[in-house]
Formats: sequence, C-alpha cells, structure tokens
Amino acid sequence: MIDTASVKMRIIRMAISGELTKRPETDFNIEQCLATIHEEYLRLLKNGETKKKKEAPMIEEGLFEIPQSWAWVPLGKLCTFLSRGKSPKYSSEKLYPVFAQKCNQPNGLALEKAKFLDKNTLEKWAPYFRLHEQDVLINSTGTGTMGRVGFYLTESLDDQYPFMLPDSHVTVARFGTGVIPKYIFYVLRSVPIQAIMERQFRGTTNQKEFYIESVYSIPIPLPTTSEQIEIVSKLDEAIELLEHIDKTQNEYHSDFNVLKSKIIDAGIRGELTEQLAEDGTARELYQQIQIERTRKEQEKEIKEVELLPDIEEGEEPFAIPSSWMWTRFGNTSYIVRGGSPRPIKQFVTDDPTGINWIKIGDVEKGGKYIYETKERIIPEGEKKSRRVAPGDFLLTNSMSFGRPYISKIDGCIHDGWLLIRNLKGFDDNYLYYLLSSTYMYNEFCQRASGSTVDNLNIEKVSSAFVPLPPLAEQKRIAERIDELLLAISQ
Repeated sequence: MIDTASVKMRIIRMAISGELTKRPETDFNIEQCLATIHEEYLRLLKNGETKKKKEAPMIEEGLFEIPQSWAWVPLGKLCTFLSRGKSPKYSSEKLYPVFAQKCNQPNGLALEKAKFLDKNTLEKWAPYFRLHEQDVLINSTGTGTMGRVGFYLTESLDDQYPFMLPDSHVTVARFGTGVIPKYIFYVLRSVPIQAIMERQFRGTTNQKEFYIESVYSIPIPLPTTSEQIEIVSKLDEAIELLEHIDKTQNEYHSDFNVLKSKIIDAGIRGELTEQLAEDGTARELYQQIQIERTRKEQEKEIKEVELLPDIEEGEEPFAIPSSWMWTRFGNTSYIVRGGSPRPIKQFVTDDPTGINWIKIGDVEKGGKYIYETKERIIPEGEKKSRRVAPGDFLLTNSMSFGRPYISKIDGCIHDGWLLIRNLKGFDDNYLYYLLSSTYMYNEFCQRASGSTVDNLNIEKVSSAFVPLPPLAEQKRIAERIDELLLAISQ
C-alpha cells in the first residue's frame, strides 16, 4: 500500500523548493512585483475596498534553500486583503452563510457545516469581508485545527446564497497581481511552512491564537508568476493521481475483506475441499472429543460441564457434507470466562518476572496471535483471574465482541475475554477461520442481542451452532483458505 499522504507532502515540498520546474529565461523583478501589489492595496484602501494591514517583519527562522531567481517574501506583502472575519450573530434564517473553522476540513471545505448570519447585522460587515474566488482561508484560533489552510471557490457555495462571510476565528488572505492564490495555498500546507506557522501560535494551551501580525510575517518562497502557474499545474495533476490511487487502495481493501469473508465462509461450508472416506466422519471425531473431555475432567484439568442438547433436524443453518455434523460449540470445547483482580492497580507490577496481563488493547483487530503484553501482574492476581497457556484461544466477549485470537504466551486474562480450550476436536487454523467467519459473527450477534450492551457469555458462546468436519479435512480447509488468501493478496 502506498502512503499517499506522505507522498503528497513530499511532492509539495519539492515543488516549493523549485525541484519540479525549470527557471524561465526572463529575470524576475521581485521589487516591481511587490510595488505593483502595494499600489493595488493602496488604491483599494483609498476606495474603502480593503482593510489596513498590520505589518510585521518576515520570520527568518526555518527557511530552506530555493533557486537564486526566487525570493523569500512575507505573506502579508503579497496580499491586498489580510484580515480575520468578524464575530457573527447567528440566525435560524438561512440567508447568509458564515465560514467558521469547522468549514475548513483536512480534505477540503465543508460549507454545509456553516451557520447563518442574522440579516439585521449584515450592514455591520463591510463588503470586502465577503469571500472572493480563490481566497485562502486559515484557521486561527484554538487547538487541533489552528493553521489548517483552505482554498475557497465560489462554485462550492450553493447557488441560493449570494455570498459567504468569515467569522472572527478565520483569517482571509487575498492576493495581488502576479501572485497565484493556489500556489500560496500549497506553500502554506507544506510541512516546513506549517512548522514555521506552528511556532507562531501564542496563548495558553486551551486558547491559542494565530495573530494577524504572525500570519503577515510567514515567509513565502516566491517564483515568477509563470513558474507559480506551472507548479500549481504539476501539483494539481500529481494530487489528482494520488487521490485516485488512494481511492483504488481503499476500494481494494474493502473488496479484499469481502472476498476474504466469502472464501472463509465457503471453507466452513465444505465448498473448498473434497470429502475423503479415509478422513472418517465428524461423528467419530465427536466421540473422541467426549473421551478427551472426560479424561480432563477426571484429571481435574477442567471442570465438569453438562453437554447441551443436540441440534434437531431442521435447525441446521445451512447444508454441509454428509460426513460432517452440526453441534454446539460448547460440546466440542471447554469455555470459561476470564477474571479481574480488583482493584487492578494493586496487582499490576513492573517486575519483568510478573505474569503477563493480557488485555484487549494488546491485540490488533484482524490479528491472529498474542505475542506480548504491555502489563504484568503479581502472582497473587492469578488467584482472582484466569490462567491461559500457549495455544489457548481467546474470544472478546463485550463491546467489539466475537474477535478470536490464539495466545502464544502464558498469562492471565480479565473478564472481557472468554477462554476456549481445544479438546482435540479442532485444527487450530480451522478453528481460527471458523471463529473469524461471517457466519459465526452473525451467530454471536444473534445470541448477544437483547441486553442493554451487547455481550457474549459462556452460555451464549457454548450454545452457538458450529459445523464440525473430520479433523483431516479441517487441516485441508485451513490450508486451502491460506492458499486463496495469499493469492488474492498478491
């Protein structure tokens, strides 16, 4: 899988360093460019079409190497309008949408999140506050989203609204002749410039501000206008391709999971393997399981458990080969719940010789094995918990219930786990695929529903219907599933 987000940031970094474009033959007169923008700004200011800017010297820290024909320029000098919006009074009447920080999302603008201005206060907003085509918008208050940069296009606003206004937590940057707004948008989103911006945030932890003077002072690597246009074109093309790759990867991941589920379900229905006479029958295997259960009960390895009623004819969830049988999961395995010594803090230890304390947080969704734990408990905790051994199956029984894992370590489990001890009736890999199947998940869901919080207990898991093939065929099923999953992953 390609890390498209990292690739995107790397390409932007290269572009704003001049690594993606050739230098034009004509000399770039930066002073003339800035003079033209300043003249535009003064004209607009005189006509009441912009606000007076709060100037500040350019930040020199964090600059990187750029071509000799380029220049470092403070953002504010490129703007004909640089200001925060105003604090709005909102109304339920949907006439004039207000752009707030929540409208500026990581992957684009979300104008549908906008609230609406009280029409009776509109006269307090000078016309220059109305967002223009290709305005650059910067979140400037709070934590989490501060410094996030958006690019405004009027076509993204619903036709029923005449314009959009920014609130006081958003800075609007509008640029003069010779500056391509989308180039500035890409610069401000780049990793090195974002790092410079973050160092300018001021205030307490809970109420930081990106003051307008700091926005003015942000350094911009400025090439010629023609080179800005070329850079934007190359970045637009590259990012469009990366978004296509990202979409394809997401679709593949989704399709892979669907196909994986279908393969596993086909395996546990007997559709992937041939039934062989030399394998014997599931009835014979079931009798061997009960012999093993009796032995372990007599030797006090497990507690005696009463077998559940057989599955009646007509109750079978789906057809299976004649050499298989339907049975209840509890009749083929020994199932008990974990236990939690309380209060747990009194039993947790930093001693590396402590007992592994296996928690659901130690495992990944979709993983298969448990290799290590983050915490350990003292030996006294084992008396109030449940000991597990390598090879034991663990099943989550609450919240994200029904997720199976195979322990590769000794340890203890809390009461969010069920311990499933194999009675020599299952091949481990087949049992893992069986418990991972869509069929078993649905079976568990059906039995878990009804309580305030869906959960599984020993009785619910034990009563679940499971298809039991002969042991030799179980091995072939697991091997065939492995082969098919490997094939589709490649």
